[in-house]
Amino acid sequence: MRRAYLPAEPEPVLFGVHGAVAEHYKVPPDAFPPHATTLDYIVAAAAG
Repeated sequence: MRRAYLPAEPEPVLFGVHGAVAEHYKVPPDAFPPHATTLDYIVAAAAG
């Protein structure tokens, strides 16, 4: 989990892991609530 403070956002954006990404990094399912990864944001930006 991490917070990013972005210029256009009034609140910090939360990044984390979910699903297969959490499994890959061996994050227990109840350790953190699921959040988008930084890779999710990159893919969304590139794919439009």
